Amino acid sequence: MNSESDHEQHAAERFAREQQLQAIRDELSEVKDGLGEPIDPGITETLVGLKANGINTTQSCEGHDDRAEALPWVDVGATEPDGWKESEELKVQWTEENTVIAERLKHILDKWQAQRIQEGQTPDDAHVLELHERGIYGAVRLEARDQVRVSRLTSTERVQSTVTYKAAMREFAEYLQSLFLDEQQS
Repeated sequence: MNSESDHEQHAAERFAREQQLQAIRDELSEVKDGLGEPIDPGITETLVGLKANGINTTQSCEGHDDRAEALPWVDVGATEPDGWKESEELKVQWTEENTVIAERLKHILDKWQAQRIQEGQTPDDAHVLELHERGIYGAVRLEARDQVRVSRLTSTERVQSTVTYKAAMREFAEYLQSLFLDEQQS
């Protein structure tokens, strides 16, 4: 192939991936929680990027400085299988699926943090998001490093912390989406 047709093929592949991202956005715009509320708009692009990269999410919050969950978070893991409470086999399978998803996310998060360090951020500033285990079946939560500490902050510090970590989650969303867009077609 010549470079012009290579360029055209790359542009077509990128356009197809952009369409996939939009389809994920459209799908997520229809999702409602148990109270009939839509996904928080400030976390949607992170969910889009995670889903595009094959990482299933189960719950999320954009963070609200006036509520208990001040900082953004996303629960990540396989969908709870029907009948899991009665089946040891399903529990093992669910744990294995969650482990694969968590390892994939950890790999992506590590790459993003390494990139942030290469761009001149200190390791402490680069590692603003962390993964924490959720329950006994291997699911994880992607959340701000200071999620636990935020309850002890003054209201001014809490607002600033919320702004900082929301920005970090948006940066991670951009990274996830660019990773998907730039991925080589096989």
